[in-house]
Amino acid sequence: MKTMMPVGRRTTAGFTLVELLMTLGLSGIVSSMIMYLFFSQQESYRTQIRMASLQQNLRTAMNILSADIRMAGYCTSMDHSVYDGYLDWDPRQKGAEAFSPLIHGIDNIVGVGKYRENTDVIMIVKAGEDGGILEGSECALANQHILFIHDLDLDGDGDEDFAMGGREFGVVMKSDFSGSQLFKMIQKGPPMVVADPFHKNYMEGDVIKRADIIIYRIDDANASFSQSVLERKNAGNGNRFQVVAEGITDLQFRYFLGNGAVVEDPDDTEEELCAVEVFLAGEVETGRGGKQTRSLVTVLTIRNM
Repeated sequence: MKTMMPVGRRTTAGFTLVELLMTLGLSGIVSSMIMYLFFSQQESYRTQIRMASLQQNLRTAMNILSADIRMAGYCTSMDHSVYDGYLDWDPRQKGAEAFSPLIHGIDNIVGVGKYRENTDVIMIVKAGEDGGILEGSECALANQHILFIHDLDLDGDGDEDFAMGGREFGVVMKSDFSGSQLFKMIQKGPPMVVADPFHKNYMEGDVIKRADIIIYRIDDANASFSQSVLERKNAGNGNRFQVVAEGITDLQFRYFLGNGAVVEDPDDTEEELCAVEVFLAGEVETGRGGKQTRSLVTVLTIRNM
């Protein structure tokens, strides 16, 4: 026997085309929101990782810079003498320049390759770790150019601490700290011949050390890095520029003098410096063309001025 469906009554099974299209549209909107939130969270996470890395780079760079600046002038030149024709360290000039070996600053360098525009450069001079004591018959006499020394291996490790074309700067210091002087070797010894006359007699028992001449710059043309980097060079040890930290975009210094004045470029007032303010900044990409910056500032007392 057949069951008859009442006239005028319709089935409710299935979806209409309109309902299906609305459901698909709403699903697409919800899916898009979920994907947007996912990728936003992922980009935020990546940005946080980049920011943490930048903060670490800034702290590392500041620690290394601070250690060098605090030691500026250590056992180097208590008489603040100017030494002519010693070192080609100023990238704005050609040839060797005269300098008073403590701290030298260049304010907002412009137009020099591999130096980021409008950033500062600093040179720090101090006695190095390699050193020893003058032995019998080893000496440097006042107003003479010759340092008599038996062996250029000052610390006895088997390697010469002085060499032509690198590691040619040294310091001699009185054992009672009454005087010290920077010198440059111009002829391999023994005896060692230096460029300028010694101002005092240095005899058996006095200290001799290799000198460090350290230069910091921001390099925006290092092919190994996509961003600018902070670089350090020890010209006194014959080293080339080496990367300290990447992502560093700015380096600025201010110099505090003993009379309370603050200058951007110490120029001829190096012997009056008592503190240095260091400003470091860096930046990271945040996606969609955005960038975030971070900076550190510290003031360092110079111990050996």
